[in-house]
Amino acid sequence: MNFPTETLEGEEYYVVKPDDVSQLDDVRVRFEGTIAEKPVVEFYAAGWPWSISARLIEEDHGHRTILKVSGVPVYFKGPAYLRMGERVTVWGEVKDGVVEARRIEGEDVIYTV
Repeated sequence: MNFPTETLEGEEYYVVKPDDVSQLDDVRVRFEGTIAEKPVVEFYAAGWPWSISARLIEEDHGHRTILKVSGVPVYFKGPAYLRMGERVTVWGEVKDGVVEARRIEGEDVIYTV
Protein backbone atom coordinates (compact mmCIF):
# COMPACT_ATOMS: atom_id res chain seq x y z
CA MET A 1 0.00 0.00 0.00
CA ASN A 2 1.15 3.45 -0.78
CA PHE A 3 0.47 5.15 2.57
CA PRO A 4 2.96 6.40 5.16
CA THR A 5 3.08 4.44 8.42
CA GLU A 6 3.19 5.34 12.10
CA THR A 7 4.03 3.05 15.00
CA LEU A 8 1.91 2.89 18.16
CA GLU A 9 2.79 0.42 20.93
CA GLY A 10 4.92 -1.66 18.56
CA GLU A 11 2.30 -1.96 15.82
CA GLU A 12 2.33 -0.17 12.47
CA TYR A 13 -0.66 1.83 11.31
CA TYR A 14 -1.20 3.28 7.84
CA VAL A 15 -1.80 7.03 7.98
CA VAL A 16 -4.83 7.59 5.76
CA LYS A 17 -7.56 10.12 5.07
CA PRO A 18 -11.16 9.33 6.11
CA ASP A 19 -12.12 8.86 2.44
CA ASP A 20 -9.52 6.08 2.06
CA VAL A 21 -10.89 3.96 4.93
CA SER A 22 -13.85 2.62 2.92
CA GLN A 23 -11.43 1.09 0.38
CA LEU A 24 -9.46 -0.85 3.02
CA ASP A 25 -10.18 -4.00 5.03
CA ASP A 26 -8.26 -5.97 7.68
CA VAL A 27 -5.71 -3.16 7.90
CA ARG A 28 -4.60 -1.04 10.86
CA VAL A 29 -5.11 2.67 10.16
CA ARG A 30 -4.69 6.06 11.77
CA PHE A 31 -6.79 8.97 10.60
CA GLU A 32 -8.01 12.35 11.79
CA GLY A 33 -11.48 13.74 11.50
CA THR A 34 -14.40 15.48 13.15
CA ILE A 35 -17.17 13.70 15.04
CA ALA A 36 -20.16 14.23 12.75
CA GLU A 37 -23.00 12.95 14.97
CA LYS A 38 -23.68 12.60 18.66
CA PRO A 39 -21.67 9.65 20.00
CA VAL A 40 -23.73 6.74 21.36
CA VAL A 41 -22.50 4.90 24.47
CA GLU A 42 -24.36 1.61 24.78
CA PHE A 43 -24.28 -1.38 27.10
CA TYR A 44 -24.10 -4.77 25.44
CA ALA A 45 -24.48 -8.28 26.81
CA ALA A 46 -23.88 -11.59 25.09
CA GLY A 47 -25.08 -15.01 26.11
CA TRP A 48 -28.17 -15.84 28.11
CA PRO A 49 -29.24 -13.28 30.71
CA TRP A 50 -29.66 -16.01 33.33
CA SER A 51 -26.18 -17.46 32.71
CA ILE A 52 -23.73 -16.94 35.57
CA SER A 53 -20.77 -17.33 33.21
CA ALA A 54 -22.12 -14.51 31.01
CA ARG A 55 -22.03 -12.22 34.06
CA LEU A 56 -18.57 -13.32 35.19
CA ILE A 57 -16.73 -13.30 31.85
CA GLU A 58 -15.92 -9.70 31.03
CA GLU A 59 -15.82 -10.21 27.24
CA ASP A 60 -19.52 -11.08 27.31
CA HIS A 61 -20.65 -7.64 28.40
CA GLY A 62 -19.55 -4.05 28.67
CA HIS A 63 -19.91 -0.65 27.09
CA ARG A 64 -19.25 0.34 23.51
CA THR A 65 -19.05 3.83 22.03
CA ILE A 66 -20.27 4.28 18.48
CA LEU A 67 -18.96 7.30 16.59
CA LYS A 68 -19.16 8.67 13.07
CA VAL A 69 -15.84 10.43 12.38
CA SER A 70 -15.85 12.37 9.09
CA GLY A 71 -18.25 9.78 7.65
CA VAL A 72 -16.35 6.74 8.98
CA PRO A 73 -18.15 4.49 11.50
CA VAL A 74 -15.94 3.87 14.55
CA TYR A 75 -16.55 1.43 17.41
CA PHE A 76 -14.63 1.75 20.66
CA LYS A 77 -14.83 -0.89 23.38
CA GLY A 78 -15.67 1.11 26.49
CA PRO A 79 -17.22 4.50 27.19
CA ALA A 80 -15.63 7.44 25.39
CA TYR A 81 -17.12 10.77 26.36
CA LEU A 82 -16.58 12.91 23.29
CA ARG A 83 -18.88 15.43 21.66
CA MET A 84 -20.20 16.19 18.23
CA GLY A 85 -17.93 18.60 16.35
CA GLU A 86 -14.81 17.57 18.29
CA ARG A 87 -11.68 16.85 16.27
CA VAL A 88 -10.17 13.41 17.02
CA THR A 89 -7.40 11.09 15.88
CA VAL A 90 -8.36 7.40 15.63
CA TRP A 91 -6.05 4.38 15.63
CA GLY A 92 -7.73 1.07 14.85
CA GLU A 93 -8.34 -1.83 12.52
CA VAL A 94 -10.77 -1.70 9.60
CA LYS A 95 -13.26 -4.60 9.63
CA ASP A 96 -16.09 -4.63 7.08
CA GLY A 97 -16.08 -0.84 6.67
CA VAL A 98 -16.00 -0.10 10.42
CA VAL A 99 -12.91 0.97 12.34
CA GLU A 100 -12.56 -0.95 15.61
CA ALA A 101 -10.61 1.68 17.52
CA ARG A 102 -7.75 0.82 19.87
CA ARG A 103 -7.05 4.49 20.66
CA ILE A 104 -9.00 7.72 20.26
CA GLU A 105 -7.28 11.00 20.97
CA GLY A 106 -9.56 13.97 21.54
CA GLU A 107 -8.79 17.58 22.32
CA ASP A 108 -8.47 17.00 26.08
CA VAL A 109 -8.31 13.22 26.56
CA ILE A 110 -6.86 9.97 25.19
CA TYR A 111 -8.94 6.77 25.32
CA THR A 112 -7.10 3.49 24.81
CA VAL A 113 -7.96 -0.19 25.00
